[in-house]
Amino acid sequence: MLRLPPDVRTWIDGIGSSLIGGAATSASAWMGLTVGEKVGLAVPQLNLKALGAIMLSGALTNLFFYLKQSPLPTKTQTTKLTVTQETIDGKV
Repeated sequence: MLRLPPDVRTWIDGIGSSLIGGAATSASAWMGLTVGEKVGLAVPQLNLKALGAIMLSGALTNLFFYLKQSPLPTKTQTTKLTVTQETIDGKV
């Protein structure tokens, strides 16, 4: 199994959340159109192809906003520091 650094996992999780959030927002707009039509308002009905295009555009818009706020994580580099103590004439 591929082990990703925590910052990369958080970044990927954020991407997934932004895609789901954008699609869900678009789907709620579709539900609003459906409810409006049921109560007698003159609203256009969406077919599945149009709904898919709207959900995709909402998901991509959220993705682009997420990438703007959280660009690719940088590669972290750790450095080991060793401290030694030298004595001069037996004194530290």
